[in-house]
Amino acid sequence: MWHLYDDRYRHPPYQNGYAPFRPFPEIHPDILAQSANASKKLMADVNTVLDKLTDSSDFNTNLMTAGQQSDTEEVKRLLQSLQLMSDFDVHYNPDGIRIEWTSDILGVQCCTLSIALRWR
Repeated sequence: MWHLYDDRYRHPPYQNGYAPFRPFPEIHPDILAQSANASKKLMADVNTVLDKLTDSSDFNTNLMTAGQQSDTEEVKRLLQSLQLMSDFDVHYNPDGIRIEWTSDILGVQCCTLSIALRWR
């Protein structure tokens, strides 16, 4: 019965007795360093927002009221009033809010950082 088994499917294809060489892509540690640096700026924005949410009941009330009224422009305006350095997008529902920051390096998105906070 073993003679019916096709051995080609058990082993990877070999040429001249050697496995095919598959080189890894070239590494660019400078891009990783740039991404890490851009992420630090995103973290600074997160800290700014969290500090404001921790310290200002009035800001929280305004933000939650705008969210309950589905006034996305007001929610964004309130967050932009904190003078954030990075681009962000905001999503919310009756249970909470999620803010997502992104950053680019040379026109290519490199970093994303998001926080999700419960408000109900």
